[in-house]
Amino acid sequence: MWGAVAPDAMLIGCAIIISARILVTIACFMAGFVFIECTLAAAIFCLTRLDTNKAVQQKTGLGVYPNIFKTFWLLFLFIFLITINAGILFQVIYPAFALHGRLVPIYTDIPYVAAIIVLAKFHKGNKFNTLYLGLALWGTALLLFNNVNPALPASFLPISTCMLFAAGIFDLFWWTISTTSFSYVKNPATMIGAIFSVNVFGSWFGGVISHLMRSSGMPVDLIVIVGLLLIFLSMVLIVPLNRKIASQIQANEFLAPPHWNVIDATDPAVREVLSSREAEVFDLLCQGLSDKEISDKLNISIHTVKSHNRKIYSKLEVKNRTDLRRFFSQADGQGD
Repeated sequence: MWGAVAPDAMLIGCAIIISARILVTIACFMAGFVFIECTLAAAIFCLTRLDTNKAVQQKTGLGVYPNIFKTFWLLFLFIFLITINAGILFQVIYPAFALHGRLVPIYTDIPYVAAIIVLAKFHKGNKFNTLYLGLALWGTALLLFNNVNPALPASFLPISTCMLFAAGIFDLFWWTISTTSFSYVKNPATMIGAIFSVNVFGSWFGGVISHLMRSSGMPVDLIVIVGLLLIFLSMVLIVPLNRKIASQIQANEFLAPPHWNVIDATDPAVREVLSSREAEVFDLLCQGLSDKEISDKLNISIHTVKSHNRKIYSKLEVKNRTDLRRFFSQADGQGD
């Protein structure tokens, strides 16, 4: 349920910002400022009407983590690296296209909103690999910027599209992680505040770095290399980040099952998603028993066994019993 909140909230936020920008353009700065302040006041009022005890407190098999910094430090590091690069991209690339007047502010929100809509409304599968896509798009934006003429308006469109679509992917990723972690943290407000703070600090730090690089006369080639290095470091973090976060929260569409290593079938996180009968069938599947042998052992019909198999495969995100035995091992070594 909580995972669906992030994209809708982000789209509403984008609509508000676009509306404010239009007001600034057709009226004056104060009109946009008043609109944003009134919208913020209305949002705060609506939030005060929520019953957070009923909304947040939910039984989970993984427990509640009182210290989010100790639990989610790898997530915060990933966000920090990503937003440093965002600061560099926006502080170096966007000023180069400032001469194109209204093209920049008009087009800025389109790829960002498109990314959120595509991923939230049309991408029905697991979104884990889109993190690599986002990093690839940022690398493409840097390389394009290093090889095009900023004086041409047509140069801005592909670069901005890559940058903003990637930004939409990453923002949706960590805000979705934030909302699906509500059931696992003691105070959800601290999770939102921490992610927002790391976001802002990383962007500010990236802006400072880009200002220092430009003021020192550093050539664009070196700035691009710094950006690509940050992208590489972020890419290295994706797999351990997924493994760490996937063991701490459940049911997030950006997290892939950690199938690159064999998982202990007795892991509590595995048991949590299965019913008691499914856990029994799961153990026997891991031992290599056939449907007929499981049927005889548990005194249930083969049809019921097959039904349990399908549910187990779906919950553990495997295709068949071969994959299940390959990805999960019994503690006593009976698995593959």
